[in-house]
Amino acid sequence: MEVPSTIAILAIAVLGLLPGVPGEKCYRLLVGRDWREDKWQTTLRLLGFSVAGLAIYAASAPYLRLPIPPYLVPAKLQSITTATANEIGIALIGQALGGVVAALVAAGAVRAIAVAAARTAYLSAWDHFVNVSVKNRWVVVSMKSGDVMLGWVNIADTSVKAEERDVVLNEPAVFNAASGKYVALAYSAVFVPGSAVASIGAVADPNDVRKIPPGEVVTQEAGNHAINVQPS
Repeated sequence: MEVPSTIAILAIAVLGLLPGVPGEKCYRLLVGRDWREDKWQTTLRLLGFSVAGLAIYAASAPYLRLPIPPYLVPAKLQSITTATANEIGIALIGQALGGVVAALVAAGAVRAIAVAAARTAYLSAWDHFVNVSVKNRWVVVSMKSGDVMLGWVNIADTSVKAEERDVVLNEPAVFNAASGKYVALAYSAVFVPGSAVASIGAVADPNDVRKIPPGEVVTQEAGNHAINVQPS
């Protein structure tokens, strides 16, 4: 039995995983990524997008008058000519595009299931918060130092550990305890490192549909779970 050479192993890895990279990037962009995910899970998804992309390209190639992937026909790889190399390049690009189509379908299915199950399509609460909860809203950022800032979220790092969730705030303002008001800073934007953040809250909009209006006091009766709302 012939042992595969290093070049052959690298070729298998390239043909097996590389075409799935664009699909994986697209999937992460739409659904997010769980930073706790094991590497084997990412590798398996890459392989899945690559194989799905190959199937989509191979099925559509005859109709589009494109070459069948030469690496599906071992005889063609015994002597690689310029024409064969061109066919390999075209097939890899087509396979990658097919992987993107597969990723879009997978992301759409995840979102559809999330809607049907009344759950978020994102893989973590932080990703959902950044992509859904803070859109077009002021946010209040409580710092571990005790300072409190107000602003618009411009960019927030997602799919990373808690201490790496850096945020860029536009139109930043700092809470002044003496006046009880937020005072705008002379900056258009400010970088807030995730390691310095204690919590972030999205400010309610007057048009929000809420069960409990802002400013009302919520109390719980002893002995049962009934919630009473009392005007403040």
